[in-house]
Amino acid sequence: MGPSRKRNKLTGRRKQHGLGILSLILIISLAAGLAMFGFAAIPMYMNHMTVMSIAEDVSADPELQNSSSLKQVKKALSQRFQMNNLWDLNPDEVIKIHREGRGSSGFELEVDYEVRRPLFYNMALVAHFSESDIGNH
Repeated sequence: MGPSRKRNKLTGRRKQHGLGILSLILIISLAAGLAMFGFAAIPMYMNHMTVMSIAEDVSADPELQNSSSLKQVKKALSQRFQMNNLWDLNPDEVIKIHREGRGSSGFELEVDYEVRRPLFYNMALVAHFSESDIGNH
C-alpha cells in the first residue's frame, strides 16, 4: 500500500504543466493595460517632438529673428502647426514668445503645456511638457 500511494503522488505532480486559467487571465489583462497605456502615451510624445521641431525651426529662422513683428512669428507657428496636423494643440497656448531684450528685434520661445488622454472609465493619462531656451543649445 505504501509504494503505490507514493507513485500516485508523483504522477499527479507530473501531469500539472503550463499556466492555469487565472495566470493566463492575469497576463492578458497586464498586456491589455500596457497596450492601452502605449496607445495613449506614444501619440502625446510624438506630438511633443513635432512641437519641439517646429519651435526650433522658427527660432532658427533668420527672417523671423530679424522681424520686428511678433504677429509674423505667431503666424509662422500657426501655419507649421497646421502643416504638421497638430489640430488638438493651440500654438498660442503651447508656445510662449518673449522678446530677447530691449531694443532687440529677436525673440525667445518657451514650450509649456499639458496633455490629457483618457485611458478608461474615469482614469486619464496626463503629461506635462516644459522646455525653455529653445534653439540656444
